[in-house]
Amino acid sequence: MSSTVYLLGAGTNQSIRNWAGQSPPLIDNFFRVALSIDKYRSDYYMKQLKRVYDYIERYWKMSVDDLASSRFNLEECFTLVGLQLRDAISKGDRNKVEELQWVQYLLKSVLAEVLTGFGHDAPGSPEMKLLGDILWEERATILTFNYDTIIEEVVKSASGVNPNAYPQPVRDFMKRRMNDEDTEIPEEVLVASHLRWAEPLGYGIRFDEVNIPIAGVPIQVDGKRYYSVPSNKLYDWPVLKLHGSINWFRYTPVRVFPTMPGEEPPKLTEEMQNSMILDRGEWWFTIPPSRNGWYLDPVIITPDLHKERKLTHPVFNEIWEKAYQALVKCTRLVVIGYSFPPTDFMTKKLFLESFSDHHLEELTVVNSDPSVVKTVKELCHHSRPVMICRDVAEFVKSHKLSHQLAYNLSSIVASARSSKGSDDSPTD
Repeated sequence: MSSTVYLLGAGTNQSIRNWAGQSPPLIDNFFRVALSIDKYRSDYYMKQLKRVYDYIERYWKMSVDDLASSRFNLEECFTLVGLQLRDAISKGDRNKVEELQWVQYLLKSVLAEVLTGFGHDAPGSPEMKLLGDILWEERATILTFNYDTIIEEVVKSASGVNPNAYPQPVRDFMKRRMNDEDTEIPEEVLVASHLRWAEPLGYGIRFDEVNIPIAGVPIQVDGKRYYSVPSNKLYDWPVLKLHGSINWFRYTPVRVFPTMPGEEPPKLTEEMQNSMILDRGEWWFTIPPSRNGWYLDPVIITPDLHKERKLTHPVFNEIWEKAYQALVKCTRLVVIGYSFPPTDFMTKKLFLESFSDHHLEELTVVNSDPSVVKTVKELCHHSRPVMICRDVAEFVKSHKLSHQLAYNLSSIVASARSSKGSDDSPTD
Protein backbone atom coordinates (compact mmCIF):
# COMPACT_ATOMS: atom_id res chain seq x y z
CA MET A 1 0.00 0.00 0.00
CA SER A 2 1.28 3.46 -0.95
CA SER A 3 2.27 5.95 1.76
CA THR A 4 0.41 8.62 -0.22
CA VAL A 5 -3.32 9.09 0.41
CA TYR A 6 -5.74 11.27 -1.55
CA LEU A 7 -8.89 12.41 0.25
CA LEU A 8 -11.53 13.59 -2.21
CA GLY A 9 -14.76 15.47 -1.54
CA ALA A 10 -17.53 16.80 -3.74
CA GLY A 11 -15.50 19.90 -4.61
CA THR A 12 -13.15 17.69 -6.65
CA ASN A 13 -15.77 17.41 -9.38
CA GLN A 14 -16.46 21.10 -9.88
CA SER A 15 -14.23 21.39 -12.95
CA ILE A 16 -16.61 19.05 -14.83
CA ARG A 17 -19.25 20.57 -17.11
CA ASN A 18 -22.16 18.88 -18.84
CA TRP A 19 -23.57 20.02 -22.18
CA ALA A 20 -25.62 22.68 -20.37
CA GLY A 21 -22.53 24.06 -18.60
CA GLN A 22 -23.51 22.68 -15.17
CA SER A 23 -21.12 21.06 -12.69
CA PRO A 24 -22.11 18.07 -10.53
CA PRO A 25 -24.38 19.18 -7.70
CA LEU A 26 -23.31 19.94 -4.15
CA ILE A 27 -25.36 19.37 -1.01
CA ASP A 28 -27.06 22.78 -1.16
CA ASN A 29 -27.68 23.18 -4.90
CA PHE A 30 -28.85 19.71 -5.92
CA PHE A 31 -32.31 20.68 -7.15
CA ARG A 32 -31.03 23.87 -8.75
CA VAL A 33 -28.65 21.79 -10.89
CA ALA A 34 -31.13 18.98 -11.56
CA LEU A 35 -33.91 21.36 -12.60
CA SER A 36 -31.57 23.14 -15.02
CA ILE A 37 -31.51 19.88 -17.03
CA ASP A 38 -34.47 19.67 -19.40
CA LYS A 39 -35.53 16.10 -18.65
CA TYR A 40 -35.99 16.81 -14.95
CA ARG A 41 -38.41 19.63 -15.83
CA SER A 42 -40.46 17.35 -18.09
CA ASP A 43 -44.04 16.43 -17.23
CA TYR A 44 -42.96 12.84 -16.59
CA TYR A 45 -40.38 13.73 -13.95
CA MET A 46 -42.66 16.32 -12.38
CA LYS A 47 -45.26 13.59 -11.95
CA GLN A 48 -42.78 10.96 -10.75
CA LEU A 49 -41.27 13.30 -8.15
CA LYS A 50 -44.53 14.94 -7.05
CA ARG A 51 -44.34 13.28 -3.62
CA VAL A 52 -40.90 14.83 -3.09
CA TYR A 53 -41.90 18.30 -4.25
CA ASP A 54 -45.09 18.22 -2.18
CA TYR A 55 -43.08 17.15 0.87
CA ILE A 56 -40.57 19.99 0.45
CA GLU A 57 -43.31 22.55 -0.12
CA ARG A 58 -45.13 21.41 3.01
CA TYR A 59 -42.16 21.71 5.36
CA TRP A 60 -39.95 24.32 3.67
CA LYS A 61 -42.62 26.29 1.74
CA MET A 62 -40.53 26.09 -1.43
CA SER A 63 -42.09 25.44 -4.83
CA VAL A 64 -40.38 23.74 -7.77
CA ASP A 65 -39.57 27.18 -9.18
CA ASP A 66 -38.03 28.16 -5.83
CA LEU A 67 -35.87 25.01 -5.86
CA ALA A 68 -34.76 25.81 -9.41
CA SER A 69 -33.48 29.26 -8.40
CA SER A 70 -32.55 29.01 -4.72
CA ARG A 71 -30.36 26.97 -2.44
CA PHE A 72 -31.92 24.05 -0.59
CA ASN A 73 -30.09 21.81 1.87
CA LEU A 74 -30.58 18.20 0.75
CA GLU A 75 -28.96 16.94 3.95
CA GLU A 76 -31.66 18.54 6.09
CA CYS A 77 -34.35 17.02 3.87
CA PHE A 78 -32.95 13.48 4.19
CA THR A 79 -32.55 14.01 7.94
CA LEU A 80 -36.15 15.14 8.47
CA VAL A 81 -37.50 12.24 6.41
CA GLY A 82 -35.41 9.79 8.42
CA LEU A 83 -36.49 11.18 11.79
CA GLN A 84 -40.16 11.24 10.80
CA LEU A 85 -39.90 7.70 9.46
CA ARG A 86 -38.51 6.47 12.79
CA ASP A 87 -41.36 8.20 14.63
CA ALA A 88 -43.98 6.72 12.30
CA ILE A 89 -42.54 3.22 12.71
CA SER A 90 -42.52 3.54 16.51
CA LYS A 91 -46.18 4.67 16.45
CA GLY A 92 -47.22 1.93 14.05
CA ASP A 93 -48.58 4.48 11.54
CA ARG A 94 -48.42 2.32 8.39
CA ASN A 95 -49.79 4.97 6.03
CA LYS A 96 -47.24 7.52 7.21
CA VAL A 97 -44.45 4.94 6.99
CA GLU A 98 -45.37 4.07 3.40
CA GLU A 99 -45.55 7.72 2.33
CA LEU A 100 -42.20 8.61 3.91
CA GLN A 101 -40.55 5.53 2.44
CA TRP A 102 -41.70 6.68 -1.00
CA VAL A 103 -40.26 10.15 -0.44
CA GLN A 104 -36.98 8.67 0.77
CA TYR A 105 -36.81 6.22 -2.15
CA LEU A 106 -37.54 8.90 -4.76
CA LEU A 107 -35.00 11.30 -3.25
CA LYS A 108 -32.37 8.59 -3.30
CA SER A 109 -33.24 7.56 -6.87
CA VAL A 110 -33.14 11.05 -8.36
CA LEU A 111 -29.87 11.76 -6.52
CA ALA A 112 -28.31 8.62 -8.02
CA GLU A 113 -29.71 9.31 -11.50
CA VAL A 114 -28.41 12.89 -11.64
CA LEU A 115 -24.95 11.85 -10.43
CA THR A 116 -24.83 8.97 -12.92
CA GLY A 117 -25.37 11.42 -15.76
CA PHE A 118 -22.34 13.48 -14.77
CA GLY A 119 -20.13 10.40 -14.71
CA HIS A 120 -20.26 10.31 -18.50
CA ASP A 121 -18.94 13.90 -18.66
CA ALA A 122 -15.91 13.31 -16.41
CA PRO A 123 -13.28 12.23 -19.00
CA GLY A 124 -14.13 15.34 -21.05
CA SER A 125 -12.75 17.66 -18.38
CA PRO A 126 -9.04 18.43 -19.08
CA GLU A 127 -8.36 18.97 -15.37
CA MET A 128 -10.06 15.75 -14.32
CA LYS A 129 -8.29 13.84 -17.07
CA LEU A 130 -4.93 15.07 -15.74
CA LEU A 131 -5.98 14.20 -12.19
CA GLY A 132 -6.81 10.71 -13.41
CA ASP A 133 -3.36 10.46 -14.98
CA ILE A 134 -1.76 11.47 -11.66
CA LEU A 135 -3.79 8.96 -9.64
CA TRP A 136 -3.02 6.15 -12.09
CA GLU A 137 0.67 7.01 -12.14
CA GLU A 138 1.07 7.32 -8.37
CA ARG A 139 -1.05 4.27 -7.44
CA ALA A 140 -2.07 6.09 -4.26
CA THR A 141 -4.86 5.01 -1.93
CA ILE A 142 -7.96 7.14 -2.52
CA LEU A 143 -10.49 7.97 0.19
CA THR A 144 -13.66 9.58 -1.09
CA PHE A 145 -17.05 10.61 0.26
CA ASN A 146 -18.54 10.94 -3.22
CA TYR A 147 -21.27 8.52 -4.26
CA ASP A 148 -20.63 9.12 -7.95
CA THR A 149 -18.19 7.12 -10.08
CA ILE A 150 -16.39 10.13 -11.55
CA ILE A 151 -13.00 9.29 -10.01
CA GLU A 152 -13.29 5.71 -11.23
CA GLU A 153 -14.10 6.94 -14.73
CA VAL A 154 -11.01 9.16 -14.97
CA VAL A 155 -8.75 6.48 -13.48
CA LYS A 156 -10.10 3.92 -15.95
CA SER A 157 -9.53 6.37 -18.79
CA ALA A 158 -5.97 7.02 -17.60
CA SER A 159 -5.24 3.30 -17.29
CA GLY A 160 -5.86 2.80 -21.00
CA VAL A 161 -7.10 -0.11 -23.05
CA ASN A 162 -5.88 -3.55 -22.10
CA PRO A 163 -4.30 -4.97 -25.31
CA ASN A 164 -4.87 -8.53 -24.06
CA ALA A 165 -8.55 -8.11 -23.16
CA TYR A 166 -9.95 -10.37 -25.86
CA PRO A 167 -7.84 -13.49 -26.40
CA GLN A 168 -9.35 -16.26 -28.52
CA PRO A 169 -11.03 -18.10 -25.59
CA VAL A 170 -12.88 -14.89 -24.69
CA ARG A 171 -13.99 -14.31 -28.27
CA ASP A 172 -15.16 -17.93 -28.53
CA PHE A 173 -17.16 -17.57 -25.33
CA MET A 174 -18.76 -14.33 -26.50
CA LYS A 175 -19.80 -16.00 -29.75
CA ARG A 176 -21.38 -18.95 -27.93
CA ARG A 177 -23.15 -16.53 -25.63
CA MET A 178 -24.58 -14.56 -28.54
CA ASN A 179 -25.99 -17.82 -29.88
CA ASP A 180 -27.72 -18.41 -26.53
CA GLU A 181 -25.66 -21.48 -25.83
CA ASP A 182 -25.62 -22.56 -22.21
CA THR A 183 -21.92 -22.45 -21.44
CA GLU A 184 -19.71 -22.33 -18.36
CA ILE A 185 -17.66 -19.17 -17.98
CA PRO A 186 -14.01 -20.18 -18.55
CA GLU A 187 -11.19 -18.79 -16.44
CA GLU A 188 -9.87 -16.78 -19.40
CA VAL A 189 -13.12 -14.78 -19.29
CA LEU A 190 -13.00 -14.35 -15.51
CA VAL A 191 -9.66 -12.52 -15.75
CA ALA A 192 -10.64 -10.41 -18.77
CA SER A 193 -10.86 -6.61 -18.56
CA HIS A 194 -11.06 -4.25 -21.52
CA LEU A 195 -9.28 -1.55 -19.47
CA ARG A 196 -6.19 -2.02 -17.31
CA TRP A 197 -8.05 -0.79 -14.20
CA ALA A 198 -10.80 -3.28 -13.34
CA GLU A 199 -13.63 -2.12 -11.06
CA PRO A 200 -14.19 -5.43 -9.20
CA LEU A 201 -10.58 -5.25 -7.95
CA GLY A 202 -10.43 -1.53 -7.24
CA TYR A 203 -12.60 -0.89 -4.19
CA GLY A 204 -10.74 -2.74 -1.47
CA ILE A 205 -13.69 -5.07 -0.84
CA ARG A 206 -14.97 -8.27 -2.44
CA PHE A 207 -18.48 -8.31 -3.86
CA ASP A 208 -20.87 -11.26 -3.81
CA GLU A 209 -21.86 -10.64 -7.43
CA VAL A 210 -19.92 -8.78 -10.13
CA ASN A 211 -19.95 -8.17 -13.85
CA ILE A 212 -16.89 -9.16 -15.87
CA PRO A 213 -15.32 -5.74 -16.70
CA ILE A 214 -15.40 -6.04 -20.49
CA ALA A 215 -17.44 -3.99 -22.95
CA GLY A 216 -20.79 -5.24 -24.19
CA VAL A 217 -23.73 -6.96 -22.56
CA PRO A 218 -22.86 -7.56 -18.87
CA ILE A 219 -21.61 -11.03 -17.95
CA GLN A 220 -22.73 -11.72 -14.39
CA VAL A 221 -20.63 -13.99 -12.22
CA ASP A 222 -20.62 -15.13 -8.62
CA GLY A 223 -18.10 -13.18 -6.57
CA LYS A 224 -16.59 -16.25 -4.91
CA ARG A 225 -15.74 -17.73 -8.28
CA TYR A 226 -14.42 -14.43 -9.64
CA TYR A 227 -12.08 -13.77 -6.70
CA SER A 228 -10.99 -17.41 -6.50
CA VAL A 229 -8.87 -16.88 -9.63
CA PRO A 230 -5.32 -16.14 -8.36
CA SER A 231 -4.77 -13.15 -10.65
CA ASN A 232 -8.03 -11.47 -9.52
CA LYS A 233 -6.48 -9.97 -6.40
CA LEU A 234 -7.68 -6.69 -4.93
CA TYR A 235 -5.39 -3.78 -5.77
CA ASP A 236 -3.18 -2.55 -2.94
CA TRP A 237 -4.11 1.06 -3.82
CA PRO A 238 -7.91 0.96 -3.46
CA VAL A 239 -10.61 3.55 -3.97
CA LEU A 240 -12.23 3.46 -0.53
CA LYS A 241 -15.72 4.96 -0.77
CA LEU A 242 -16.53 5.82 2.83
CA HIS A 243 -20.19 6.66 2.15
CA GLY A 244 -20.82 3.97 -0.45
CA SER A 245 -21.33 4.22 -4.19
CA ILE A 246 -24.14 4.45 -6.73
CA ASN A 247 -22.81 1.32 -8.45
CA TRP A 248 -22.90 -0.81 -5.26
CA PHE A 249 -26.22 -2.53 -4.68
CA ARG A 250 -28.29 -4.90 -2.63
CA TYR A 251 -31.49 -6.63 -3.68
CA THR A 252 -34.85 -5.13 -2.75
CA PRO A 253 -37.88 -7.40 -2.13
CA VAL A 254 -39.65 -5.76 -5.09
CA ARG A 255 -39.98 -7.69 -8.35
CA VAL A 256 -39.57 -6.04 -11.75
CA PHE A 257 -42.60 -7.89 -13.11
CA PRO A 258 -45.70 -8.70 -11.05
CA THR A 259 -46.60 -12.27 -10.23
CA MET A 260 -49.24 -13.89 -12.44
CA PRO A 261 -52.62 -14.71 -10.81
CA GLY A 262 -52.41 -17.97 -8.89
CA GLU A 263 -48.62 -18.02 -9.08
CA GLU A 264 -46.62 -18.28 -5.87
CA PRO A 265 -44.66 -15.01 -5.50
CA PRO A 266 -40.90 -15.62 -5.38
CA LYS A 267 -38.96 -14.62 -2.31
CA LEU A 268 -35.42 -13.45 -1.83
CA THR A 269 -33.16 -16.13 -0.45
CA GLU A 270 -31.15 -15.34 2.66
CA GLU A 271 -28.01 -15.32 0.52
CA MET A 272 -29.52 -12.75 -1.85
CA GLN A 273 -30.67 -10.59 1.07
CA ASN A 274 -27.09 -10.35 2.31
CA SER A 275 -25.44 -9.93 -1.10
CA MET A 276 -23.30 -6.96 -2.10
CA ILE A 277 -23.52 -6.42 -5.85
CA LEU A 278 -21.25 -4.45 -8.16
CA ASP A 279 -23.20 -3.36 -11.25
CA ARG A 280 -23.21 -0.53 -13.77
CA GLY A 281 -26.03 1.29 -12.03
CA GLU A 282 -28.00 2.97 -14.78
CA TRP A 283 -31.22 4.73 -13.77
CA TRP A 284 -33.95 5.56 -16.27
CA PHE A 285 -36.87 7.84 -15.36
CA THR A 286 -36.23 7.32 -11.60
CA ILE A 287 -36.54 3.54 -12.12
CA PRO A 288 -33.62 1.78 -10.40
CA PRO A 289 -31.46 -0.92 -12.00
CA SER A 290 -32.57 -4.54 -11.70
CA ARG A 291 -30.89 -7.92 -11.56
CA ASN A 292 -32.31 -11.44 -11.81
CA GLY A 293 -35.83 -9.99 -11.84
CA TRP A 294 -35.43 -7.89 -8.66
CA TYR A 295 -35.01 -4.14 -8.32
CA LEU A 296 -31.74 -3.02 -6.73
CA ASP A 297 -31.09 -0.45 -4.03
CA PRO A 298 -27.81 1.53 -4.03
CA VAL A 299 -25.63 1.04 -0.96
CA ILE A 300 -24.96 4.65 0.01
CA ILE A 301 -24.99 6.67 3.21
CA THR A 302 -27.44 9.36 2.15
CA PRO A 303 -26.78 12.97 3.20
CA ASP A 304 -27.95 13.04 6.82
CA LEU A 305 -27.05 14.85 10.01
CA HIS A 306 -26.86 11.45 11.73
CA LYS A 307 -24.66 9.51 9.31
CA GLU A 308 -22.98 7.57 12.09
CA ARG A 309 -26.22 5.62 12.62
CA LYS A 310 -25.94 4.26 9.07
CA LEU A 311 -22.34 3.06 9.27
CA THR A 312 -23.27 -0.27 10.85
CA HIS A 313 -23.40 -2.29 7.60
CA PRO A 314 -20.44 -4.75 7.62
CA VAL A 315 -19.10 -3.37 4.34
CA PHE A 316 -18.61 0.06 5.92
CA ASN A 317 -16.82 -1.43 8.91
CA GLU A 318 -14.33 -2.98 6.49
CA ILE A 319 -13.92 0.15 4.37
CA TRP A 320 -13.43 2.49 7.33
CA GLU A 321 -10.93 0.10 8.90
CA LYS A 322 -8.93 0.06 5.65
CA ALA A 323 -9.10 3.86 5.55
CA TYR A 324 -7.69 3.97 9.07
CA GLN A 325 -4.86 1.59 8.13
CA ALA A 326 -4.04 3.71 5.07
CA LEU A 327 -3.91 6.93 7.11
CA VAL A 328 -1.80 5.33 9.84
CA LYS A 329 0.86 4.58 7.21
CA CYS A 330 0.36 7.86 5.34
CA THR A 331 3.30 10.26 5.05
CA ARG A 332 1.92 12.35 2.17
CA LEU A 333 -1.70 13.51 2.20
CA VAL A 334 -3.57 15.37 -0.55
CA VAL A 335 -7.00 16.73 0.41
CA ILE A 336 -9.08 17.90 -2.56
CA GLY A 337 -12.50 19.51 -2.38
CA TYR A 338 -13.37 18.40 1.16
CA SER A 339 -13.93 20.78 4.06
CA PHE A 340 -14.50 18.47 7.08
CA PRO A 341 -18.02 19.78 7.86
CA PRO A 342 -19.15 19.64 11.51
CA THR A 343 -21.84 17.07 10.63
CA ASP A 344 -19.13 14.57 9.59
CA PHE A 345 -17.53 14.11 13.00
CA MET A 346 -16.88 10.45 12.22
CA THR A 347 -14.36 11.67 9.66
CA LYS A 348 -12.69 13.94 12.19
CA LYS A 349 -12.55 11.00 14.59
CA LEU A 350 -10.90 8.91 11.87
CA PHE A 351 -8.20 11.54 11.32
CA LEU A 352 -7.57 12.34 14.98
CA GLU A 353 -7.07 8.65 15.76
CA SER A 354 -5.02 7.91 12.63
CA PHE A 355 -2.53 10.72 13.28
CA SER A 356 -2.32 10.37 17.06
CA ASP A 357 1.05 8.59 16.90
CA HIS A 358 2.69 9.74 13.67
CA HIS A 359 3.13 12.85 11.54
CA LEU A 360 2.89 13.72 7.89
CA GLU A 361 5.95 14.67 5.90
CA GLU A 362 3.94 16.45 3.21
CA LEU A 363 0.44 17.96 3.13
CA THR A 364 -1.42 19.45 0.17
CA VAL A 365 -4.84 21.10 0.47
CA VAL A 366 -6.85 21.92 -2.64
CA ASN A 367 -9.76 24.16 -1.70
CA SER A 368 -11.03 27.63 -2.49
CA ASP A 369 -11.71 28.18 1.23
CA PRO A 370 -8.39 29.00 2.98
CA SER A 371 -9.84 28.21 6.42
CA VAL A 372 -9.85 24.50 5.50
CA VAL A 373 -6.04 24.47 5.71
CA LYS A 374 -6.15 25.23 9.44
CA THR A 375 -8.72 22.48 10.01
CA VAL A 376 -6.68 19.85 8.17
CA LYS A 377 -3.44 20.84 9.91
CA GLU A 378 -5.08 20.52 13.32
CA LEU A 379 -6.60 17.11 12.54
CA CYS A 380 -3.26 15.79 11.27
CA HIS A 381 -1.15 17.61 13.91
CA HIS A 382 0.88 18.99 11.00
CA SER A 383 3.23 21.88 11.81
CA ARG A 384 5.22 22.04 8.58
CA PRO A 385 4.46 24.23 5.53
CA VAL A 386 1.43 23.22 3.45
CA MET A 387 1.11 23.30 -0.32
CA ILE A 388 -2.15 25.14 -1.07
CA CYS A 389 -4.06 25.16 -4.38
CA ARG A 390 -7.38 26.83 -5.15
CA ASP A 391 -8.78 24.11 -7.39
CA VAL A 392 -7.99 20.93 -9.34
CA ALA A 393 -6.68 22.92 -12.31
CA GLU A 394 -4.06 24.65 -10.15
CA PHE A 395 -3.14 21.36 -8.47
CA VAL A 396 -2.51 19.41 -11.68
CA LYS A 397 -0.55 22.35 -13.09
CA SER A 398 1.69 22.56 -10.00
CA HIS A 399 2.07 18.78 -9.98
CA LYS A 400 3.23 18.81 -13.58
CA LEU A 401 5.64 21.67 -12.87
CA SER A 402 7.17 19.95 -9.83
CA HIS A 403 7.66 16.74 -11.81
CA GLN A 404 9.33 18.71 -14.61
CA LEU A 405 11.66 20.42 -12.14
CA ALA A 406 12.52 17.07 -10.54
CA TYR A 407 13.22 15.60 -13.99
CA ASN A 408 15.43 18.57 -14.95
CA LEU A 409 17.36 18.30 -11.67
CA SER A 410 17.94 14.56 -12.12
CA SER A 411 19.10 15.19 -15.69
CA ILE A 412 21.57 17.84 -14.52
CA VAL A 413 22.92 15.51 -11.81
CA ALA A 414 23.23 12.63 -14.28
CA SER A 415 24.97 14.87 -16.78
CA ALA A 416 27.39 16.16 -14.13
CA ARG A 417 28.24 12.63 -13.05
CA SER A 418 28.77 11.60 -16.64
CA SER A 419 31.09 14.56 -17.27
CA LYS A 420 33.04 13.85 -14.11
CA GLY A 421 33.43 10.23 -15.10
CA SER A 422 34.71 11.28 -18.52
CA ASP A 423 37.24 13.70 -17.02
CA ASP A 424 38.57 11.08 -14.63
CA SER A 425 38.86 8.36 -17.22
CA PRO A 426 42.39 7.37 -18.30
CA THR A 427 43.68 8.66 -21.64
CA ASP A 428 46.31 7.37 -24.00
